[in-house]
Parts: sequence; structure tokens; C-alpha cells
Amino acid sequence: MKVWKKCGALFLTVLLCITMMAVPALAASDSQDGFEVTLTTDKEEYSKGEEIAATLTVTNTNDTAVSNVSLENLIPDGYKLADGSEAAKQVESLGAGETVSMTVTYVAEESDAGEDKPNTGDDNKENTEKPDTGDNSGNTGNIGENKGNTTTGGGTDKEKKSDVESGNKNNTTENKDTTEKAADKTSLTPTTGDNTNIAVWVVLLLLAGSGIVVLILKKKKNGKKFLSLFLCLTMLGTTSMGFSTSAEAAEVENESISISENILVDNNELEIKAIVKYDRDMKSEEEPTDAGEISFRKPSDDHIVSDEATGDYFVDNEILLTAREGTAREEIEKIVSEINGVIVGCIEITNDYQIEISEAKTVSELNEIVEQLKANNAVDDITIHYVDEIEFDAIPNDSKWASEEWSSDYPEGTNWGVEAINAMEAWEHYDEMSYVKVGIIDTMFDTNQEDLVYTKVWNNPESIYSEKDEKNRTHGTHVAGILAAGYNNTIGIAGVAPKVTLYGYSILGEQSDSVITDSNKNLTGYMEWKYALAKLITSNCKVINVSIGLTKPDADVSMEQGNILGSFLDKMLHKGYDFVIVQSAGNSIKNESTQLYETTNAINSGLFCWITIPEVKDRIIVVGNIGSNGSHKNGLFGWFGERVFDGFFFARGSNYGERIDVVAPGTDIYSTLPKNKYGNKTGTSMATPHVSGIATMCFSVNPSLSGTQVKNIIVGTATTTVTDHNSKDTSTDIAHKELLTYRMVNAGAAVELALNTQGEAISPVNPSTGIVMGNVRGYDDDHQVVELNDVNVSAYRISDYDGNLSEYASATKSDSDGNYELVLEDGQYYINIYKEGYLPFAICDVTVTNNQITYLDNVILWGDSGAEVSNYIHGTVRSALTGSAISDVTVRLRPGWDNKNGTLATVVETDADAVTVTDDNGQYSLEVLEGCYTAEFSKEGYITGYANVICTNMDNADQDGVITPVLSDDEYRIVLTWSSTPSDLDSHLSGPLSTGERFHVYYSDMSAFDNGETVATLDLDDTSSYGPETITLKKTQDGIYKYAVHDYSNRSNASSTELSMSGAKVKLYCGNTLLATYNVPINVAGNIWNVFEIEGDTVQTINTMGSKSNPSMIFSDDVSGVSETALDIDKEQFGENKAVVDSGADSDFKKELDISEE
Repeated sequence: MKVWKKCGALFLTVLLCITMMAVPALAASDSQDGFEVTLTTDKEEYSKGEEIAATLTVTNTNDTAVSNVSLENLIPDGYKLADGSEAAKQVESLGAGETVSMTVTYVAEESDAGEDKPNTGDDNKENTEKPDTGDNSGNTGNIGENKGNTTTGGGTDKEKKSDVESGNKNNTTENKDTTEKAADKTSLTPTTGDNTNIAVWVVLLLLAGSGIVVLILKKKKNGKKFLSLFLCLTMLGTTSMGFSTSAEAAEVENESISISENILVDNNELEIKAIVKYDRDMKSEEEPTDAGEISFRKPSDDHIVSDEATGDYFVDNEILLTAREGTAREEIEKIVSEINGVIVGCIEITNDYQIEISEAKTVSELNEIVEQLKANNAVDDITIHYVDEIEFDAIPNDSKWASEEWSSDYPEGTNWGVEAINAMEAWEHYDEMSYVKVGIIDTMFDTNQEDLVYTKVWNNPESIYSEKDEKNRTHGTHVAGILAAGYNNTIGIAGVAPKVTLYGYSILGEQSDSVITDSNKNLTGYMEWKYALAKLITSNCKVINVSIGLTKPDADVSMEQGNILGSFLDKMLHKGYDFVIVQSAGNSIKNESTQLYETTNAINSGLFCWITIPEVKDRIIVVGNIGSNGSHKNGLFGWFGERVFDGFFFARGSNYGERIDVVAPGTDIYSTLPKNKYGNKTGTSMATPHVSGIATMCFSVNPSLSGTQVKNIIVGTATTTVTDHNSKDTSTDIAHKELLTYRMVNAGAAVELALNTQGEAISPVNPSTGIVMGNVRGYDDDHQVVELNDVNVSAYRISDYDGNLSEYASATKSDSDGNYELVLEDGQYYINIYKEGYLPFAICDVTVTNNQITYLDNVILWGDSGAEVSNYIHGTVRSALTGSAISDVTVRLRPGWDNKNGTLATVVETDADAVTVTDDNGQYSLEVLEGCYTAEFSKEGYITGYANVICTNMDNADQDGVITPVLSDDEYRIVLTWSSTPSDLDSHLSGPLSTGERFHVYYSDMSAFDNGETVATLDLDDTSSYGPETITLKKTQDGIYKYAVHDYSNRSNASSTELSMSGAKVKLYCGNTLLATYNVPINVAGNIWNVFEIEGDTVQTINTMGSKSNPSMIFSDDVSGVSETALDIDKEQFGENKAVVDSGADSDFKKELDISEE
């Protein structure tokens, strides 16, 4: 009986231990970090086969919002999701006091009669896992995705985890000695799993065994005391283990909350579970840059066709258009409407547009449209919307190569990749690292994977409800884990980069029924690539991982795509964004008949490999794949002696070529998989995120680095060489025969160098700029001129000062007074002015100079009748010196204003060039279509002149021209013209004399002399509108010569704007060259226009307005002893007196005009 009591006591003790151990694992937490979480069902009892509806509700009781909140109902074993139900939900932000909930419905699966199925995980088609019969000798169960591999070594926790977490329970392992790392390195190894439960059960077994010993010793004198001591120790040890486990659980729960509830199904208890994840670190997350609209529409499958001639895929009802910088969307809409097109996608920051055409077209028809639109100045680039066939280039382990290439014996364990790149040395700088935004463009992602936290994923359906859906998420989830799996979070594995803010873009998107297999590749167009890049770059992602390649390499297509993406990325750099793009080199294609790999040059297989723009190429890293040759012992038979590492090999499946910058581990890489699984994959896709992780750490320790610096650091510190022996393998069908050598990355050396490098982070380019201003008005129905607002004004640069085409444009609209202003980079521009319902207007050659304002001619628009209307342009050509009409002047018309060298317009009906000659009265007339034109006037002995004219559908007024006789090389001539109002504008010129004084030539003193030589003469004074008014200058002294225009008609009105709205224009000639043309500043009060100054051979633009009532005081600041109250000379009285002087009747008249102060 005593024995039974003792056994009972022992039983109760063990039961207590088990209970205490179980409490932390099964307890439901419904409140944590200010979250209130509930899990409810629609009722408490169910019958078998009945649908169960479970609702998970989360309330944020914090004072601030939290980000990246995900809710997931875990489906019990033996159950499946009901049709139309989703198991997971994610919200970007949950505000203070807000609640989110989701309901999942599931039903029992049909019984499989307890059949033990073999392991059929991803890519393990050749594996056959036998039922556990106690003899494991025949097992061929795999780790992750190693087809047919049997693990024979590695007693490390890392390898055990691979067995446990990938579900391969029957794998056998033999204990092997492992090389211990130095203490300082080992301390940096992240905690990637929790073996506490295993340890606890080992302790329990030991305690139970001790209990048996106690029973055997029961007859001994100290047996009762020993038993009591044993019971106490058992309870104490179990309790401490339970608390320890609870502490571990609490540490994990700082980013997740688990909750469970028990219900009854046919009177059997069923536990339902749910988990809530959130990210408290994102509260202060930097907001993405406001980059304007970023939109994209995936082309319909029905419109993705193949070109019969080339085999290239394209979208038969779309084109891609890139507008000049600054071009208004309205103008693009107007342009594409001419081809029955509409905008369906737009990336505003780079002026990229996706255009859908109403009807499907052939390649040749689309090319005709492309050529038609290229002629428009608003268009920078335009192409057919080509579609590339791409692959996500992780290749499964192939058992035929397993013993030769895919060994991972050493560096050992499932994390051999991070060990091989020396990541632990980089992790020594963990405390010096800051979080870096990283983007991944890939298939799809499991955003509920336990070891990954995403900030934002675009184009990625959240639910996982089918085998196909899980397959599509495998590649992207595996890549993301290599780069960014949680560091020191006691879960799963550790990514290369410890501090990552993770973004993703799913290239498969909503095509969740499409599964990537060897025979089914994905088709992705150029616009989607731009869209994905824009989303990531404008979110300030510094590193972008692209583990994607082309399945059908084509040099021409690759070069075209490289140019398109290169130009796009170059614009991003000039907007101030910086980044590094890490591109996989691509994998070979396996020939199924020969079982050999047919590799290709990486330059043709990577989406970004063909980019040649230096600033962009310097930020792209192309990565090849290496594996490990393992190790051996250098003693007898290889059984004894020191262990020797046999180095790395260039993977046979990796593409080759000089475009590969570095290589990294990509063979048998263990990482995250959907549904909280883990496994191995091989390919350049796996090598690439190793390098992306290093780039991230470089930015992390030194955010001031530029993308170019980060690439140079990674390439420069890659010193271990790996030779591509495949290039000499005659047994394979390989095009390259030279022996190629590559360099493997070193994370520790790269991060160390990054820390000690002076950063050169780029900033937005701020080029020198000038301002263009003008005024636009229009004729109303009564043919009266009125102000027009909201007129579109666009400027397109046609060349910079080096004479080279430079892609740039800008656009604006006129205000309520018809005024407009454009801030433009230096260069020559074409200005387009248009408004709905009016004929468009063009100004062909406008010069913009740094820090100067250029005023354009006033424009008058008139209504568009919708038909071709012709009319006559007519006028008189006059001499700038005398104002008299000139006969036999050749007149030529060119379309557009300021078009001095373009193609001539044509005469209506005859289609002959629009050329004529003035008659004896100096008059000309030409019939042309309505529009704006430049008239050229030329005659021997005169400098060729130009005038901007218009041909309307109304009665056109005379539009006169002015030409000036040729000058000697040292002579200047200044010609002033204007419109009808005001009637009298005057030219004023001031300059130095040998006496030290300054002359002032204007209507009161029409000539200046120095030492008996004429210096300046007012050749013609016009007092009845239009001009010309001309001054000729021959400099005799060094110094500053100043020219101004005075509004004599409004000399007493300082607030008058008539001068600024007069359309006044000044042309400055030297010799036979037109040096400059000036238009009066618009809509500015004042009656003085200070136009320019000449000093030496330099002409300095002034273009400012001011006010003075006395014409003689225009240059009063330059004349010593001149009174501000000096006599204002009346022009009419002066004219009468001047006639007297000219006749010699009063030689003292000039003295009477002296205005010197007493």
C-alpha cells in the first residue's frame, strides 16, 4: 500500500510538471501593448460537417496609431477554408481607438482513412518518404527542396531545425564534429529558433528516471527524505522551466498576439487559434515623397500577341509615351486624342504615360503611330508596349548533380550562405546601424510569414487559399527571407541585413491563377516595370532586389529595354533619389534531352544588364551564383588530420560574362517559405539577396553614401576569386570557351569600408534658370480683343548652349489678365500656346539665359472654325533710318513666330513657297492659311529683318516690316517698334565723352559729338505709333552706354501700364548682325523701360521698369549737377523751335534748352 502511495505521489508530481509546462503554451492572451483581441464563434457546439464561423477582432486602445496590422485565423488540422472565405487580413494602419475584424469560415475535410502520405513538398517530385517503422535506413526524405538528398552530417541546431521545420521527420542524421567559432563571433549569432520545449522534456525524463531510482531505494532509511527532496526539486525545476518558457513567449509576443478558444464538434473538443501581428516601430516611419500620380493598368491577355516576324510579344492596342519634362497632362491628352487614344497609366514624376488605343493594331501600324507622334515637340520618347517573357530564376535541386555541385557540407549548416559572405563580422556593427528601406520586385509574397515583417507590398493579394497561390508566393518569400528575415527574434532564420524596412512589389499581382513553372512563364510589360520602380523609389527604398531574368534573351530587345529603363532611372536620379539595384545574372536552361545546361551571357538575360547610362549603370550590381566544394581531412584516407575547406565553385546553372560584377552563395540556400515553412532553393535568385543585404548594411552604417559608392565598396572588397570551370567543360553545350574568374562578396570588409568612407549622397539637380514671360489675349465674337485666362503655355527645349538636344519642358497657364510665366533651364525653346476652341500658336526660337527675364511678343488668339481658312497677310516695309517705304524687298513667310530658318509656308491653291516682292509703294501681300508666321524682309544693302505676323479669318490689319541699311563693323543700331498704343514712345541713349561728361541723345538732342566726330544720332523720331524709332551709335570712348525707352504719352502717369502692354520691341544690331531682341516687360506699372547697357563688347540685359516725368531726367543719375525739377521740354514746342534752329534764324536756341542747375 505504501508503494502505491509513493507511486501516486510521484504520478501527481509528474502530472503537475506537465500541467505547469503546458500552461504557457495554451494560455490565450487577449490584451497586450494596448491591443484588445477577441476570438469568437457564432455558437459553442457544432455537428460534424457543419461550417464553423470564427471572428477575430482587434481594438487599438493606444493613444497613437500602429502600422502593418495583420489578422490570421489558423485553420485546425482536418479542416479547410469554405468557398469564398479568406484566412488572413492586413491593414496598413490602425488608428487610436479603431477596431478591425475578420471572419473566417471553414469545414471539415473528407476523411483520408488515416493514410500516411509521402512528403510531396515543393520541387520534391522524386522523393519517397517511407512510413516510420523504426528503421530509418531506407529513408530518402529531403531537407527543404533537396531532391533525393540524405543528410549524413551536421549535428548542429541549424541542421536539426531544417529537419523539424520542413516536416521531414524520418531523416536520419549522424553526429559530426563541428568547428567552433571564436567567442566574439559566436556572441553575434542571431537567435533563430526556440529549443526550450525540447530541453524541458529532457529534464522531465531525467526527473522521471530519478523517481524510479527513489522507488528502488524505498526500503532504505533515507528513502522518505530523498523522496521528499526529489518532489521539491521536481516541482521547483518544472516551475522554473515553465517561467522560463513564459518569458521566452513574452519576448516573442512583443510583435504578435496569439489567442485560442475551445469549441465542441460532435461532443469532441476542438481548439481554434488566431494570431495578430503588428509593427510598433513604424510610428515614426518617414512618409514617401510626394511624387504625384503613379498608376498603371495591366494589359488584357487578349491584347498580348506575338510579332510573327520576330516572335517578340507586344500589346496590340497600347503605346508607351514619355513626355518632355514639365509637359502638362492636358497637352498629352490632346496629342493622343488625335489617334483615338486615352491615358490609362501615368508616372507623373518621370512624365511616362501608358496609352490605350481604341482598336488593335499590327506592329507596322503601331510603328506608324509612333513615328507620327515623335514629330511632336511635347514627346520625348515613344515606343510600342513590348512585353518580355521573364523567369523567377530559382531552380530546384537536381538529384543528377547532387553529389557533384549541390553539396553544402562546409561552410556547414543551413546558414552556410551568410557564413560564407562573412556576415557575422558585419553584424559586429549592429549598434551603429540604422533602418534602411529596401524593395523587392518578385513573384508574390506571403505577408503572413512569421519571420518577415513588410511595411508595404503592392499588387499582392493577401489571402492564401490554394496550392497554386502558395506556389506563386514561394519564390518571393524565399528571396525576402534571405535578405530580411527577422534578426534575433527567436523565430526561424536571420536575414543578411539586420535592420530592414521591407517593401515589395508582386510582378504576378492579381494573376493568382498563373503558376510559374518551367513551361509557363510570366509576361510583363515595360510600363509595369516603371510602375514598380516608381513605387519603390519614391518610397525612398535605397536598395532594390531584382531576382528576375529574361527567359528568351535577345540582344536587340534587351538593349531597347535597357535604354528605356535606363532613361527612366536617370530621371529619378536627377530628381534627387538615389538607390542601388541588385540584379540576378540569370540561370541556364537545362536541355532535357542531353541533361546538360545551356548557359548564356548575363548581359542578355538580366532586365537591367543592358543599361549603359553611366550614372545608372554605376548603381546596378549583377550577381552570379556560387556553391561550396565542401571540405576534407588531410590525414590518412581522409579520415584523420586537419579539416581543409575546398573552396567555392561557380555554379553550373549560373549565366556567365563580364557583366557579372560579383558572385555570392546561391546554391542550397535555406530560407523562408509560405505558410511558415522553411526550405532550400538554388539559383542566382538566391545569390542576389545576399548582395542586397550587404548593400543595405552599407547604407545602414553610413546613410550619406551614394549608390555609386555602395556599388564600388561591394565590388572593391570582393577579393576571394571563384573560377568558372564550366567555361572549359567540353561535355556541355556552352558558347563561351575562355576561363572566366569572378570575385565573391565580403560583407564584413564592405561594412567596415562603408563606415570609413566620406559620403557623397546626391541631391536634386538645380540647374541655372531664366524666366520667360508673356501675355496672351484673344478675339471675342465681336472681334474685340479681350484677356484670356487658363491658356495652356508649354515650352520645349530644342537645344542647350552647347547646341545639343537636352530633354526638358515646362508648362503653365495664363492668369485672369492673360499673363504667363515660365521658369526654364538655360537653352533655346519652342513655345506652344493653345486653348480649347482657338487655333494654336507657336513661338519657335526663344532664348533663355540664366538669371534673366525674357519677355515674348504679346499673342492674340482667334477662334478655330474647324475648317481650313485662308486669308491675306499684307503690310509695308519701311527703312529704320527714314521711315520711308522700300520697294523690291523680298518677303518670305515661315510658320510660327521667331522661325528664321525653318521651312517656308506655302501659298494657298498653288502650294508654291510663300515668297513675294514689295511693290513701288513698299507693299506686300500673300495668301496663306490662317495661323501665325514669321515674315522675313531682305534686300541688298540692308540687314535682313524679321517680324512676327498673323493671318486670321477676319480682316487683317497692315503688318509692317522694318529693315535697316548695313552698318560698318564698329557701328551699333538700335531700332524701336511698338503697337498703336501709346502713340509716342521715345528712344534715349547715354554714353561717355572724352571730356568726362556724358551725352544724352533723344528727341531734344538728336546728335552727340566728341572731338568733332559724330558719336550717336537719333535717326528717326516717330510720334504717331508703331515706329520705327532708330538710334545709330559709334563708340569713341570706353565706358558704359545705356539705352532706355520713355513713354512720352504717359510721362505724367507713374502708374500707367500702357508701356508694358504696348508690345514694344527693341532690336540691337552691330555691323550686319542682330545681337539681341528685347520685348517690354508685361503688365508692370511705369513709363521708363531700361533696356540694356553696352560695356566694351558685352551687352548686358537690364529689362526693368521705372517712372520719371521729365524726359531730360531719364539718365539723371549719370549726370552731375542735374536738377530733378529741371525744365520738361514740350515736344510740340520743341519741334517748332527746332525748325527755327535748322533754318539758322536763332542760333541761341540750343542754349535756351540747357537744363543745368544754377
